[in-house]
Amino acid sequence: MMGCCTTKSKNAAMYEIVKTLHLISVFVFGLGMVVTPVLLLVASLGTGTVQSTARISKWFRLVAGSALFGLWGFGLTLALMGGWFGAGWLTVKLALVLVLSGLHGALSGQLRRATAASHKQLLSLVATLLVVFTIVITLAIMKP
Repeated sequence: MMGCCTTKSKNAAMYEIVKTLHLISVFVFGLGMVVTPVLLLVASLGTGTVQSTARISKWFRLVAGSALFGLWGFGLTLALMGGWFGAGWLTVKLALVLVLSGLHGALSGQLRRATAASHKQLLSLVATLLVVFTIVITLAIMKP
């Protein structure tokens, strides 16, 4: 009698685990990228101090930075498992994720310098993030 699990079902289960970890990373990264500018806005409107910006910076590095690492690692693993390298949709998605990574770096640099951008810049950043995330998620789901 064969074992309960075939190699194919083990691979499918591993794929689902990696996909779940990737989606959790995407969610946490997106949350960190959108919430951080909002926290900066709130800090700048109230009694925002360098101390509060330092706490936000520490939170951002821990949450969004860790999630970005997972996002790339699990995402590239999925692309390998799915055999998607060379697909047009994945190329566009990877380019947009590079943009998101760059925005993460820019926001991280602002936080390190303890200087908040203007309210208009922060709102623009949030809007840009939401648009780019929407396109990335659409590409991942639709795989056009």
